[in-house]
Amino acid sequence: MNNKKINKALQLYYATMAYFIYNEMEIRRIVAGYDTTPEGAKRTVKILEALRPGLKFRAEDFIFDSNELADEALDLHNKFKQYLLLADETGIPKEALICFCQSIYNSKLSIIKQMWHFYPIYFDSKYCYNAGIISKKDFKNILTKYSISTNLVYYLYFRRSIRKIENLLNKSIKESPKRLEIVNNQLINK
Repeated sequence: MNNKKINKALQLYYATMAYFIYNEMEIRRIVAGYDTTPEGAKRTVKILEALRPGLKFRAEDFIFDSNELADEALDLHNKFKQYLLLADETGIPKEALICFCQSIYNSKLSIIKQMWHFYPIYFDSKYCYNAGIISKKDFKNILTKYSISTNLVYYLYFRRSIRKIENLLNKSIKESPKRLEIVNNQLINK
């Protein structure tokens, strides 16, 4: 098989997994900063029920232990650092992967953000197909089973967003030396 295709699929898998972890880490970090009380949780429920009539929410679901969330965020940070190392081995500089994750996290690419759990499965399957571990039929079956079981539309629907992810990763890799130079210059000039 083509080593370039295998490496690209592996890069995209690591990048998408890193973003998945980055997103979870950021959510926990942000929520850990809020002091949730029973009264605040009740207000949140009222607001959500007004915004989403017909859906029921429980106040208990909005009371969090800040220390527990902070611990989870730190665990996710350590996991994220592992993906930085793995991605670095495939040719994605650490700075580029951080840039990639921040770009998506701060962007308005809604389809990518909404369906994020799909992309690691896709790129893992793509890697296995390119490496000859699974057949083309198995590759398509994985995507079809995933689509049917989660009521998602088929792969073709995601083709554009997959290309956007690839382009964003390539752009992050190209721009990471420039961004690193800017950050270093800012640190030197302080």
